[in-house]
Amino acid sequence: MKRLLMLLLLPLCICFADAPSEEPVEELVQKLLVSMQKRLDMMHDVARYKWNANLPVEDKGREKELLTQLVAKAALYGINNEWAENFLQSQMDAAKLLQEHDIAQWKKEEASLFSNVPDLKTEIRPRLDVVTEEIFHTLAVLGPHLQTPLLTQAVLQQGGAIGRTFPEEVWKKAVTPLAHKPAL
Repeated sequence: MKRLLMLLLLPLCICFADAPSEEPVEELVQKLLVSMQKRLDMMHDVARYKWNANLPVEDKGREKELLTQLVAKAALYGINNEWAENFLQSQMDAAKLLQEHDIAQWKKEEASLFSNVPDLKTEIRPRLDVVTEEIFHTLAVLGPHLQTPLLTQAVLQQGGAIGRTFPEEVWKKAVTPLAHKPAL
């Protein structure tokens, strides 16, 4: 039901994404970084689920399939395929780094199974889908600014404060495509 609702609302989102934004670039960057932070925060639940189910962090087949789907969805927002693939791969790599970090810590602590962990397929992934749509929408609005030093400056200024809750290498991996010569 949620996926059907998202599919019905997607054309509306795309129409709004094409409209010029009244928001300053700095505010749009803030929205984008907060959405990226929300997505990474969900990786703790993904890691707990995988820990409990004794699943590996990496699933190359699923990642490849998901990346293909997300690049196609990004194109609906007018985001260049090559740039979207690079950006999305960085988000996936950052997510895996964070999961690996959590699991390594739990192994070190000899942690037991977690209780009340949300289901990956029915709870976590649908929430990830919503946040991914937020990211695409903001990227589409930011589109004209993605090749400017203004965006890089805003990402570097705001990104440090937002990403403090993550290991440095995780956040750096996530924001790097925003601070380096993107092309939409």
